[in-house]
Amino acid sequence: MSREIGSFAHSANCSGRPEPLHEHLAAVAERASKYAAIFGAGDEARFAGLLHDLGKYGDLFQCRLRGEVGGIDHWAPGAVAALHEAKAAGVPSAVAIQWHHLGLLRIPIPTLPPTERHISSHRVPEVACTPSDQNSGQL
Repeated sequence: MSREIGSFAHSANCSGRPEPLHEHLAAVAERASKYAAIFGAGDEARFAGLLHDLGKYGDLFQCRLRGEVGGIDHWAPGAVAALHEAKAAGVPSAVAIQWHHLGLLRIPIPTLPPTERHISSHRVPEVACTPSDQNSGQL
């Protein structure tokens, strides 16, 4: 008996399977925790990972995955939840969540030469999709 999962994190991946949102959040939380444990922030990174795509549980985002609407902010609900749950201690997580797609757009960096004083947003280059890829290039 198959269980229908109502919310997805991404549209269909290379194997044609959309990624269930709960699986995506758990995987990101685990990966973030491992990376951040090196500098003692594993728990905070896990917290941010679990909340970073909270807005994808909304009906409008699920409509976006079906191509019915566009321009849906799926990160703000997670940032707000981080602040609500952890108060001031949630500020670093809230900032990371709020900016996880927007990046550090045009933040001045005074130590660089004048022509290189801004961080530009960039995208990871697309790679060939193989059946073992989870969600390469997906939303």
